[in-house]
Amino acid sequence: MLAALLRRSLLLGLSLALGGCQAAPQGAPTVITSATPPAPRSITVTGNAEIKTAPDEFVVSVGVDNFAAEAQAAKQANDQAMSALIAVTQANKIDPKDVRTERFSLQPHLDGSYDNRRVVGYDARKGLVIVLHDAEKVERLLTELFKAGANRIDNVTYTSTQIIAKRKEARTMAVAAAREKAEAMAATLGQKLGRPLKIEENPGYSGYGPLNLNNSNAFANNNDVRASVSETMATGKLQIEATVGVTFELTD
Repeated sequence: MLAALLRRSLLLGLSLALGGCQAAPQGAPTVITSATPPAPRSITVTGNAEIKTAPDEFVVSVGVDNFAAEAQAAKQANDQAMSALIAVTQANKIDPKDVRTERFSLQPHLDGSYDNRRVVGYDARKGLVIVLHDAEKVERLLTELFKAGANRIDNVTYTSTQIIAKRKEARTMAVAAAREKAEAMAATLGQKLGRPLKIEENPGYSGYGPLNLNNSNAFANNNDVRASVSETMATGKLQIEATVGVTFELTD
C-alpha cells in the first residue's frame, strides 16, 4: 500500500511539471530589442582667426626705495618721495582713477654673516601704477617721475580697451573659417553640411606676436588703428587669437 501511494505522488508531480512547460501558441509575435541607432555621419574641423589691434592703454609701474637707520625715518622719506611722484601725475592732468599706490613695505635691513646678523637700518618700498591712454606721454612721464624721485621701474605694459570686443570678433571669424573649411572638404566627397553637432573653443592667446597667414583655415584682420613709434619706444600691435573646433553632420 505504501508503494502504491508513492507511485501516485510521483505521477501527480510529473503531471504538474509537464503542465507548466506548455509551448507558446504558434503565431505569437517575436519581440526583438533594437540596438542603439548609429551615430550620424559627421566631419570635425578647426577654425582659427587672428586680429591685430594697436594698444590704447599703457600701464606704467614705478617705485621708490628708501633706506634709513630708523624705521620712521625710512617711511617718512618714502612718503615724501611718493608725494612728489603723485604731484607729477597731477601736473600732467592724469585722471585720479588711473593712479594708484601699491606694495608698500617696511622691513629691517640686515647685515653680517648668517650666524651674526644684525639690524643696520630699515628699507621702505612703495610702488606707483599709472594708466595712460596716449603712447606719446609714456616717455615724458617716465622722465619726470625719475626726476621727482622714482628710483626703479617695475614694468611698462601695453593693453587695449577693445580686447573683449576683438576677442568676440575673432571667435566669430574662427567659426566662419571652420564652416568654410568643412564645406570645402564635404564638397570634395560629394556631401553637404548639415546642422552643427558640437562646438568647442580652445583658450586663445592675447599678446604680441607675428600674424600667421600660413594657416589655410585662418581668417585675419588688421584694424586701422596705427601703432606708435618714438625714438625709444615702439608699441607694435596686440595679437588676439581664437580657435574653435566644430563637428558638422553630413548629408547627401
